[in-house]
Amino acid sequence: MKKYFVWIMLFAILVLSLLNINKTVNYNNYDEINLLSQMSESELKNKKYSNDDINKIKAFGVNYNNYLKLLDIVKNDNLKNHGYNNRNLNSELMSNFVYNKNDNDIQDDNLSFTTTVIDFFRDKNTDRDVGRIIIEFEWDTEAYNQNQYIDIKHPNYALVNVYGLLKYKNIKDKSIEYKMFEDYPIETFRIDYRKIINKQKYILKSGIIVLDVMSFYKESIAPLSISSKYIIKPFLRKEKILSEYIINVEKNEN
Repeated sequence: MKKYFVWIMLFAILVLSLLNINKTVNYNNYDEINLLSQMSESELKNKKYSNDDINKIKAFGVNYNNYLKLLDIVKNDNLKNHGYNNRNLNSELMSNFVYNKNDNDIQDDNLSFTTTVIDFFRDKNTDRDVGRIIIEFEWDTEAYNQNQYIDIKHPNYALVNVYGLLKYKNIKDKSIEYKMFEDYPIETFRIDYRKIINKQKYILKSGIIVLDVMSFYKESIAPLSISSKYIIKPFLRKEKILSEYIINVEKNEN
């Protein structure tokens, strides 16, 4: 009798532990996330979503709208008109600040990777310096089958907003799918090399990531210094930097 009782207790503990496992969000199903984003934080906790997932769900609305704007720009081939696609600063913008870019010697032949500051000014509403950073990348060949990351540092500036658009190609029929950029940490952005979409295998081709930053301090901080790296992390080997940018932006005092 004791033996059966022990087995029943172990089974009950197992069931309770399974009930307490956090759910995970299916980030390929935007309709599902949209419905979840309309729930309160307490409702999401009751449904066993983790704090990280709840934060992403709550940020979904704004990020999704920005993603749709980027998608419309890309599909209508208007990247250059909106300041993306390796934009060069024009004379009007250059009159507002001095822009120095140091392209590192590290450049992978199969990867095009750029980082550009397209806005840098004093925000009258917050009385702080703010900037907008655009990161773009594109693979000329099939992307390397490793974990891929973009590491970006901007000392004295906080990340206020980040959104993006990733382009994936079907391995078999070469069709294209666009997905939201889903990882929103502070410094290192993880990028999925492979995705399963509608039970089909897709691989990464290119991406655009937009970052809005704001100075920690009300006193003017110059320059806005940026270190941007595209990194792969092979299994059981040291990470490798494929491309790197070092950028300094200062206000033009003239």
